[in-house]
Amino acid sequence: MIDTIVAYESVSKLMKCKVHEEEEMKKIRVLAAIMMIAVMLMGCGGKEIALKDFPAGDGSYSIQMNEDWIVEDMGDDSWVAAFNEIGSEGGMVMQFTKEMLQGSITDLAGFKEIVESSYVMTDLEAIEVSNAAFTNSEAYTCGMNVDNLSGEGCVAYGETDYAFYVILTVKGGTQTDAEVESFKQVVASFTETAQ
Repeated sequence: MIDTIVAYESVSKLMKCKVHEEEEMKKIRVLAAIMMIAVMLMGCGGKEIALKDFPAGDGSYSIQMNEDWIVEDMGDDSWVAAFNEIGSEGGMVMQFTKEMLQGSITDLAGFKEIVESSYVMTDLEAIEVSNAAFTNSEAYTCGMNVDNLSGEGCVAYGETDYAFYVILTVKGGTQTDAEVESFKQVVASFTETAQ
């Protein structure tokens, strides 16, 4: 009988250890899952995007955009366009000199109206951008359709004494917070050399 009691106590201790061990493993699994989720959420903003200079063909300005993008000829030396290899994201800068416009557009609102009549933009939400070269500017995140590329993007309108500019980036799909921050850096990098 004593052997039975000792055996029972041993089995009971073993069972308690096994239950305790399983509870500890559950805790470890939950902690591991929480850590994985935290790591994934940290990555949601995306990595910082490295930029490089893209000068206008006529030398009137330069701007920095994603270093992985490749310049495309837009048929106008005062426009800069660059896209990734597969065409799923890219950026453009279009310059319209005040001399060329001959007073047909006199302010940023009129310029913005012309641009938005040419490019489909939806769900515009204002964002803050900064560039000392612009005497007047506005910027937005939005849905966009540019040259057969539909998705989300950012657009900035800028005015200098020399010209009106539209700067935009677009990505097929949803853009990340890091891409919006990168756009702000793109706008800040704009340098006008024309007088």
